[in-house]
Amino acid sequence: PILKNGLAFFDKEGSSEHGQIWWHEESSMSRLVPGHAFVDSSTGTFRLLNARILNANLNIRYPTSKALPIILPGLMPPAWKGAARISQTASGAVLVNGIPAQTVQADYQRQRQQAQAKEKEERRTAQKAESTKTRGKDKRKGKKAGGKSGSRGQLDEGNRG
Repeated sequence: PILKNGLAFFDKEGSSEHGQIWWHEESSMSRLVPGHAFVDSSTGTFRLLNARILNANLNIRYPTSKALPIILPGLMPPAWKGAARISQTASGAVLVNGIPAQTVQADYQRQRQQAQAKEKEERRTAQKAESTKTRGKDKRKGKKAGGKSGSRGQLDEGNRG
């Protein structure tokens, strides 16, 4: 059983049929590998296989130092991604490419909010354009339909009398 109600299959390592399954006693470790199947450690299957799994030649990944290239993106703040250098000063301040991490984070948040506002405005403009386009079609249909029935109605009345 996999966290968040799912199932996964053990298979030979490197098999393309089944993807990688992450395994750890602490289920909270699943946050390090978002979007990946993570075995539910509260199940009987986990308890039964836990002692044997580390030496098995299966599609099981265990969060170790070898897995850092996959785990690090889940650990690093999005504002730091793509940075060439993360360092710490003697006073304990964290620098991202030589810039204080707080400044980098604030810039990232501002850019993200601006991008979200721009996307929202673009959606609103597109919806407004679609709404105007739809109303224009409805008006044209109404005139055509109304014009025909009105003319026909006048003819019918004329023929009756």
